[in-house]
Amino acid sequence: LLLSLPAGALVDRWDPRSVVITGHAARVVLSLGLAAALLTDRAGIALLCVAAFTLTVADTFADAAQQVVLVRLVPTRRLTWANARFRTIETLTLTTVGPLLGGVLVAVSPGVAFALDGLSFLVAAVIAVMLPRSRRPAAQPGRAAVSRLLAEVREGLTVVVSTPALRVLATTTLAASVA
Repeated sequence: LLLSLPAGALVDRWDPRSVVITGHAARVVLSLGLAAALLTDRAGIALLCVAAFTLTVADTFADAAQQVVLVRLVPTRRLTWANARFRTIETLTLTTVGPLLGGVLVAVSPGVAFALDGLSFLVAAVIAVMLPRSRRPAAQPGRAAVSRLLAEVREGLTVVVSTPALRVLATTTLAASVA
């Protein structure tokens, strides 16, 4: 909620492949660190909160970048097909397979669950390294870049608030996240 619009605007300025790699690498380190803390019985509430927040930040940036990578890699005529497949797989793994498998693994051992999660991010990072590089947009000077970034975030927020379907989607997502 706090970072989705700025993340999208920043990803537009950066090489999306690098953002995906960095996001996955951060999640590897965080997941394996959390796994080690859980396996050694050193995971307190503060660590779990920091890990959850940081993992979500990395996820927010990587998700935004993955969409940009998809758009840049797939020919326009095949974009709807590719996006549908991407979203179908993502939805199935995030809402069905992932929670079921995660629940079973956490019941066995929370540390093992996070270790396997870290390894899955490692595989994803290696796959992302194999993606072609993108051209980076021309950099703007300091203040101009910040002003433009803030303007884009305001513009995105205005679109979300003024579009009924997006407003409902954002509100529903917020409610689900809070719950």
